[in-house]
Amino acid sequence: MEKLYKKSTASGISTITFNFPYLDRGEENSSGEDLTEEQQTIAQIINFISQFNFKEIKFIAKSLGDIVLAKYLQNNQKDLHEKKIEVVIPGYVLGDIDLSGFKGNLTVIQGSNDRLGNADAVRKDLYSNGLSEARVIEIEGADHSYRISDTNEPKFEDEVVNLVFHYDDE
Repeated sequence: MEKLYKKSTASGISTITFNFPYLDRGEENSSGEDLTEEQQTIAQIINFISQFNFKEIKFIAKSLGDIVLAKYLQNNQKDLHEKKIEVVIPGYVLGDIDLSGFKGNLTVIQGSNDRLGNADAVRKDLYSNGLSEARVIEIEGADHSYRISDTNEPKFEDEVVNLVFHYDDE
């Protein structure tokens, strides 16, 4: 995520990155199954950026971040109705995300060796939620953190960064 932030700001894109409060407090666990505190964090960020009248918002959320974002969007998508919303998920958590009814653009970048599900499994999950228009890109050989599973070498991180900002060019 740090590489994504650096690429975004270097490209002149208005960018916000954050940790969830439990991480800042040094805790290991989120606020619980409903992820109330984490959803409140996203709400605070949306409220903050609303003062700038952006017409488009691109959320990049990985792992727990995409679970929280999906819960937030399920509960608050109507609040963003005037904005073009795009969600990019580098590292989808199979079975824990419900974006049914999501009206924006959705792209998932998934490693073929992701322990939480490969691209085919992600497509099935998305399609079962009525998201057949979602784009799913698979990175062959990558795990959930875009490393080589056997060595933990972060071989695929730069590829993910480039895909997040250039997948429309394909």
